[in-house]
Amino acid sequence: MADQLIGYNGLIRSKALLCRPDRCTSRVSSRYAVKQIHESGDSSREVIYPHQFAFEDTLPRHLEFCLKHEGINLEVLKALFDKTGPQPYADWLKNSPSSLYARRVCFLYEWLLDQKLPVHDVTAGHYTPAADPGMYFLPEGIRERRFRVINNLPGPPAFCPLVRRAPLLEAFIRKNLKGQITAALAGMDAEALARAVDYLYLAETKSSYGIERETPTPERMRRFRQLLEAAGEDVALDEDCFVGWQNEIMEPRRREAGFRAIQNWLGKSGYRHRHRADYIPPAAEDVRILMQGLADYCRRAESGGIDPVIASACASFGFVFIHPFIDGNGRLHRFLLHHLLRRTGFTPPGALVPVSSVMYGDLVAYSEILHAFSKPVMALLEYYIEENNEAIRVTSKHPRDFYAYFDATRIVEYVYGAIEKAVEEDLPLEVTYLQCYDAAYGRINARFDMPRRELDLFIQVAVDNGGNLSIGKRKSHFSLLTRQQIAEMQSIIRKCFEPFFAKQRAS
Repeated sequence: MADQLIGYNGLIRSKALLCRPDRCTSRVSSRYAVKQIHESGDSSREVIYPHQFAFEDTLPRHLEFCLKHEGINLEVLKALFDKTGPQPYADWLKNSPSSLYARRVCFLYEWLLDQKLPVHDVTAGHYTPAADPGMYFLPEGIRERRFRVINNLPGPPAFCPLVRRAPLLEAFIRKNLKGQITAALAGMDAEALARAVDYLYLAETKSSYGIERETPTPERMRRFRQLLEAAGEDVALDEDCFVGWQNEIMEPRRREAGFRAIQNWLGKSGYRHRHRADYIPPAAEDVRILMQGLADYCRRAESGGIDPVIASACASFGFVFIHPFIDGNGRLHRFLLHHLLRRTGFTPPGALVPVSSVMYGDLVAYSEILHAFSKPVMALLEYYIEENNEAIRVTSKHPRDFYAYFDATRIVEYVYGAIEKAVEEDLPLEVTYLQCYDAAYGRINARFDMPRRELDLFIQVAVDNGGNLSIGKRKSHFSLLTRQQIAEMQSIIRKCFEPFFAKQRAS
């Protein structure tokens, strides 16, 4: 007997739903006596169940299997509800009023579609969570009396990414990176702290532009840093707020008055890449609904109940997937990450974690995370780019749900990894640099009479070259120094910076 495809992917195929494949492919097979699980590096998995798991080919039995073994896929459920209408779920609850799965499905139907099912309120039975807290990171939730369900979904119907309880994320949370940040900054005196914070802002500003392959003017650098310093302020997170942020970091001719009113797309430049899109964001008419949902999600995150990094990563990457502006989305998505990390109390006021520096240091990993989202979306869209490459037209259905519901587990793992590297490697390295710099500066300044700016430059270029001044720099900047002076200064720098060089080698 041929294997039977079940679960969410079985529903996608049997009901011809326009949805991205679920990460889990489940089958029933007579070839195996025990369950087989095959994990893939991209976090997808195939599970083959023995024939004893076969069940009646009805919608209630399929949905019961999905909720029990695969969790919640809001995108598939929404498409299924749209296609079948309300009657199958109303009948299921009428026939099985005590079924936890029937109650959960009916709750999700009304929550996702904002339509009331033709059934009476459930009056008996224990409250059951809408999503399994053993599978996902979720808030405690609110009791909904109609189906006796605890609504513990982390976002509103317009924007609700989910994050699985992956072992890597559990390990990250146990590390208490927030505590490490606080301890690292608390151990510094006021002057050193001010210099460290200055480095953090400078590194984040440069890297955020570097990711976009842009060389900003000093004025644009200043404005972006100014925006970073304002991260965490109590703002409305409405369209005016996001527009204000976009205008703050863009040059005048590229500032926008509101969310985009046209379909945008991302693609490579050059003749060979004409008429090809690498990613198509949601339709312009869906942007405001999605952004309102994202803003509601952020407000819920600020009230607590879910890990700050999880919430911040979901919102910031959700923003870049929505791409509400024609320009500036990348920098704003990274700024939003900092804004929420500060609003949720993960980073202390006045400081930040240079996450963009880590992203910039490994652009391949950053691109892979974005591509993991865009590839399955693009596989379901058909489009046409005009001959002059100035406009795009999506010719297939373009569901808003692609961008409202997604599994953000890999995204959060990536962001947590970037924060871990910034906290455990980059920040301590900068603190050590400052301590070594002070020691070297003090010793050289006591021995030689040099202008502060010249001595600062000497230390910088020597450290960048492993403690030695290059021949080129000697000739171009320090020709007035003797060989003996240079040799003595280099010796001081190498000795004072040995802790810094040791950490560099270890990282």
